[in-house]
Amino acid sequence: MTEERFYMPVKVISGREAVRKHASGLKGFGKKALIVTGRRSAKACGVYDDICAALEEAGIGHAWFHEVEENPSVTTVMEARDLGLREQADFVIGAGGGSAMDAAKAVALMIRHAEEDRAYLYQPGTDSSTVPVVCIPTTCGTGSEVTAVSVLTNDAKGVKGSIPHKIFPALSLIDGKYLRFAGRKVLCNTAFDALSHLYESFLNADATPLSRMIAESGMKEWSRCLCVLKGEKEAEDGDYAAMMRAAMLGGMAIAHTGTSLPHALSYALTCRLNVPHGNAVCYFMAGYLSEADPEEVSHILKLSGFSGVSDFSRTYLACCGGPEASEEELLSALEQSCREVIPNPSKRAKAPFAVSDELLRRIAFSGTASGKWRAVLFDLDGTINDSGPGIMNSVRYALKKMGYPAPEDAVLRKFVGPSLMYSFQTYCQMSEEEARQAVDAYRECYLAGECYNLRVYPGILKLLSDLKQAGIRCAVVTSKPQQTTERILAHMDILRLFDTVAGPDPDDPSNRKSVLIERALRDLELTAADVIMVGDSRYDIIGAKEAGCASAGVLYGYGSLEELRENGADHIVADPQALRSILLQ
Repeated sequence: MTEERFYMPVKVISGREAVRKHASGLKGFGKKALIVTGRRSAKACGVYDDICAALEEAGIGHAWFHEVEENPSVTTVMEARDLGLREQADFVIGAGGGSAMDAAKAVALMIRHAEEDRAYLYQPGTDSSTVPVVCIPTTCGTGSEVTAVSVLTNDAKGVKGSIPHKIFPALSLIDGKYLRFAGRKVLCNTAFDALSHLYESFLNADATPLSRMIAESGMKEWSRCLCVLKGEKEAEDGDYAAMMRAAMLGGMAIAHTGTSLPHALSYALTCRLNVPHGNAVCYFMAGYLSEADPEEVSHILKLSGFSGVSDFSRTYLACCGGPEASEEELLSALEQSCREVIPNPSKRAKAPFAVSDELLRRIAFSGTASGKWRAVLFDLDGTINDSGPGIMNSVRYALKKMGYPAPEDAVLRKFVGPSLMYSFQTYCQMSEEEARQAVDAYRECYLAGECYNLRVYPGILKLLSDLKQAGIRCAVVTSKPQQTTERILAHMDILRLFDTVAGPDPDDPSNRKSVLIERALRDLELTAADVIMVGDSRYDIIGAKEAGCASAGVLYGYGSLEELRENGADHIVADPQALRSILLQ
């Protein structure tokens, strides 16, 4: 049996008026407290007044440092340490969000080691003893009140990360009433931070049955508050208490497993783009979930109130908004994220799956699409399968029967995708009547067996299966006749993966891609804003624009980069793996 350990030395008291009711619990920590908070929220939410009242009742003096910024810097920690030393504080109370509590832990370390300079914060293997620390959370995200982690920004190097010292608080007092004073944006960003802890601890190489039990309990608590985060109801005391419990349980879970890739990738977004921590972490979460075991992902999404990965992505974006940055700034920050994580094996080690450089980049860039697709519309030829050999052979047969010379393969390749009538008239200069005859001859050959002379592009089958698992519906929208398309999909055993097929009737000249897209939308009962059209040619991109939906052009088919760009494809990808990052959020 694998050895399992559980260590949680923090005494936690949670409930209404926890700070004032348990003033006597502060007496054993010292004679004077250094209260460490942010610049405004401690007064606004009332926690500072509650602490002062509790300290006065316990006969304990205090000094107040209220300059902790979001993403606390080493410089700030040292300024607070110096104040604590001047005031002869012998314990520290950190009150606020994760920044204040993380800073308080580091301050307590440096007060205990008064002779050391700031470099001591980053010296592994040294004495990590501190003066006592009390934590009082006023947001529902970090879980720092029950973890040994202190995340600081080394402002001398411009790097954010955990210091090597493990510092558990001695006591944590938790009261949901402080969340009443948090704005909606803060509430959403911190709640999604808590959810990221729950997910990353569950999907973790170091997860144990016990840590997973804690995470599952946290997800159930978190799901109770989802309607509040969505703005569907006003929060009540029970909702705030559940948010605090979810955050605490998330902290307990990561105290045993640590966090994984979404956290590792998030720091560049926070440091360079000032994206709030929970928002930055969850930006990468859909990509992380898409790489993990589908059954486990389905389980935790259901526990926390989501129908699939796409539902999670839409909700995250609706609640947190995603990074507010230009595309150039965002892509630059994502590249930095990859540069920081790719050469660091320890940051990959927590993932419960093998992490190649390619996979890591796929997760990092998974959020560059909108993340709102309820369905994906796929072109067939050149997108799902390489049907070129069968189509080109059938064109050669038709041209020979019509007495036309066969053009070069470069011209024959152009027949893959567009309607046959258009192609025979455009590339062979046939009259409309001749083109009809050529189409009939083509079908003689094609339906006799050349329609099965094809191969599914590598990676497409898994992508389709994963889309289905994620709750994203799929459709085929193609210029190939409906009945023929369904026969081909059934032959490849993938017809079951599509919710509808939209192809023209052989006798119906209305085969514009936009008309077919609109038919698929009616079948799916969706709007153009809900879907993205994926194809390899200009006709797919033009059709998407005419229908009013987004588009993704693929370069592995029969179209060209130039035609996809010229016709305004919203996304252009090189292969099915890159397509995954656009479709699976």
